[in-house]
Amino acid sequence: MDSDDALIENAIELLLDKAESVQADMVVAPFNFIEEGKRRTSDIFEFELMSGIQYLKQILKSEAYWTVWSKFHLRSLYFNNIESLDIAFGEDVVLSSQLLINSDKVVPIGSPIVDYYVYPSSMSHCLNDKAYQDFATYVSWFDDYIKRRELSEELAEELAFFHIKNTITRLHWRKNKDTDREMKRLVEEIQTYPKLTQILSRREKKIVSIYKVSSLLGYLKLLYYSKCGKI
Repeated sequence: MDSDDALIENAIELLLDKAESVQADMVVAPFNFIEEGKRRTSDIFEFELMSGIQYLKQILKSEAYWTVWSKFHLRSLYFNNIESLDIAFGEDVVLSSQLLINSDKVVPIGSPIVDYYVYPSSMSHCLNDKAYQDFATYVSWFDDYIKRRELSEELAEELAFFHIKNTITRLHWRKNKDTDREMKRLVEEIQTYPKLTQILSRREKKIVSIYKVSSLLGYLKLLYYSKCGKI
């Protein structure tokens, strides 16, 4: 947790009671976003029990959160040769993915446990070159880690969703060369999983449709939209 965030009263008691009652490896919980004096509870993904890999699938589809601090972990999960990266943005992806892959039993509680304060200066709002480099580093690490754990086939559709969301992120960050490099994989994965087009905006769908015809034309359209400030 950051120093300006706060555990809600009885949070540890609720987490510990749930963990001990079912002998869970991990307990996941909702939390409250606090921004400009307004409170909003995070989306809740309802389930009774899952394996860590099953829950990771929900995160990859943006139906759950990467956040480490909204989860209660069995201490022994940290004895599994946990890898770390020298990044300040995306570190939750690196840690949560490893803990989840090593978890057999993930259970939820329905009560928020943390007030998470969001400020304009928050790292997730600072889209500078350092943040982008951290983003590119953890995305590359995650792909490599999943391959090393031989989970690429089991997570294929969820990874396609993850790749598409990351390519869109590069697009809106206006990292055009990096976006162009990722577009071939994006097009192939959308052809394999057509329903994933639902997460694209109208303009993003247009760029993808042009890339299907010609990568050169697609890149030129990408540059045009970027120059005009349309992405």
